[in-house]
Amino acid sequence: MRSEGKPDKKIIKEIDILKRQIRELHGLKSELEKSKQGLKRYEEKTDDLNTGFRELSNLLQEKDQRLLDNKDKLSEVNKELLESRDELEATLNQLEAQRQLLLFEKNRLQTVIQHMGEGVLVIDSEKNIESMNERAKEILGFEGERDMPIGYKMSFILKLWKELHESRKDIVKKELHIHTPREAVLMITLACLPKKECSEGFVVVIRDITFEKRVEKMKSDFVANVSHEIRSPMAPMKETLSLVLDGTAGPITEKQKEVLTILNDNLERLLRLVNDLLDLSRIEAGKIELRRERVDMASLVKCTVESINVYANRKKIDMSIEAGQGLPKVSCDKDRITQVIINLVMNAVKFTPEGGKVSVQCTMDEGRGMEDEGRGMRDEGRGMKDEGRGMRDERSSKDRTSFIRINVADTGPGMTKEDTEALFERFKRLTGPATVKGTGLGLSIAKAIIEIHKGKIWVESEPGKGSVFCFTLPVK
Repeated sequence: MRSEGKPDKKIIKEIDILKRQIRELHGLKSELEKSKQGLKRYEEKTDDLNTGFRELSNLLQEKDQRLLDNKDKLSEVNKELLESRDELEATLNQLEAQRQLLLFEKNRLQTVIQHMGEGVLVIDSEKNIESMNERAKEILGFEGERDMPIGYKMSFILKLWKELHESRKDIVKKELHIHTPREAVLMITLACLPKKECSEGFVVVIRDITFEKRVEKMKSDFVANVSHEIRSPMAPMKETLSLVLDGTAGPITEKQKEVLTILNDNLERLLRLVNDLLDLSRIEAGKIELRRERVDMASLVKCTVESINVYANRKKIDMSIEAGQGLPKVSCDKDRITQVIINLVMNAVKFTPEGGKVSVQCTMDEGRGMEDEGRGMRDEGRGMKDEGRGMRDERSSKDRTSFIRINVADTGPGMTKEDTEALFERFKRLTGPATVKGTGLGLSIAKAIIEIHKGKIWVESEPGKGSVFCFTLPVK
């Protein structure tokens, strides 16, 4: 029999078993809760992964679409590249054709230059001969295989460059006398090359005028000799004619006097022509001697014009004189310059219709002379080495020559450009009224006189607008 109050061992054992099972159930429950949480986290991760997969899928789709778009664009670009390649090939073919054409033109130009009657030299910015044709070598006396000595080459080129530089022009035409290796007279034309072609390089065109100069000298000598021979008997002829006209040799009738007067006028005209020819021959031969003195040009112009004003009054021509105040004096041959002024003013009076106007001006003019005319040569300082740059820098404004300028303007018929270009040639007579007479040598003599004074003479005229004859004389 069980004793009351004491639990049965079996029950206690079962209770212990139940407790242990309850604890295990609690453990399982905890594990189950943990599993639920883990499953929840797994589900969350799975959702994240699904979201990521969806986003990745979208990105892949977008990239696929972009690749497709890029593929289309690449196809278009490839097509454009192919078209560009075709255009480039066509352009290259055109360039090659142009190159061949330029090469042909270059060879043809070189052939033409090599066979020109004039010598041609191309000088670069370093004053080296870039090219020279055979004719140039022949003119200079170095034909065939004979080379131009370095010293001669440098002195010759330096002389040419100096002529071009000091002229302050882009194109210069001048006579040049050479003595070695042959005696010759050359007409050289110097022209600056464009800067983009060659910085301060230049081209030289040479023409041998030795034979022409000899012929011209022979002609001048012949004219001078003939003129002298003609003038010799003319003095006694004129004197005899004067005696007959004066009645010293005996009485003459009015009819005889009229005829003898015509003869005397023609004899005087012939004498003037002979004197003009002799003057021109002496000037061109350099045999004339200038008697230089310091001359007040304003006073000389006034006195000269006033002395011939009577001829203007006969035609009722208004003669005016305008001379600047305080003009510097000029070193010149007073008689010769007076001769020039008389010639220009008398021409203006002759060709101005009755009641017209002739005006004479005497003013200052900067830089208009034989050696300083036209457009200035490039003055920037590039090329031609340091010596050229130094020479250019020395040409300051204070060293520039000043000139006295004389203008003789008229209200005559004027002239065409063709007439003005040939106006200063020998025996060139202006077209004008029938009463206008002359030898056609006055302007040639005036031009020669002004040029030996290192001045310049020219004319500005238009048909129907009158003419202005101008000349300049250097003050220094």
